[in-house]
Amino acid sequence: MKTNIFAVILGVVALVVSGVAYTKEPSVVTQVEKQVYGGVNPDIPSPYISFGNLPFYAAHPAMVTATTSLCSMQSPSSTSTLESVSWQVTVGTGTAATIDIGTSTNAFSTTTNLVAATSLGANATGNAIWSSGGATAQDAIMAPSTWVNVKTAGAGLGGYTYGGTCTAVFKVL
Repeated sequence: MKTNIFAVILGVVALVVSGVAYTKEPSVVTQVEKQVYGGVNPDIPSPYISFGNLPFYAAHPAMVTATTSLCSMQSPSSTSTLESVSWQVTVGTGTAATIDIGTSTNAFSTTTNLVAATSLGANATGNAIWSSGGATAQDAIMAPSTWVNVKTAGAGLGGYTYGGTCTAVFKVL
């Protein structure tokens, strides 16, 4: 008889537990997805960007070593204005030099100087910038495919071995 009572009690407990489990709302597991806003990568691989139907071109090459032509940047294939041009030496060389910024019809000379003879001491770092804000109007106008060059004066046979970059920004007319 004790066995029957124990079996009945066990059955009642099982019935109560299953009834509670049946009426309890199931727990819902939700996974929150990371939301990404916007669709524009801030790094644009194109050499130009256009907004308001006005294209801007930019160049930012590393300096070339063992030459007097440190950087050569070509304007767009249409008439443009040179907004700014600059150079920055981050690794000096053992020889002092002067550095020019100028324009030319080729990538190896400075026919028209924009910034002439900026001195840079041996093993020194430095920079120079030219901006159209203080220029005469004719200095800022670039014929199609004109070169803007950053050059050193009078290096030895191996040229200079500066480390750094140059930058030029053009606005198409």
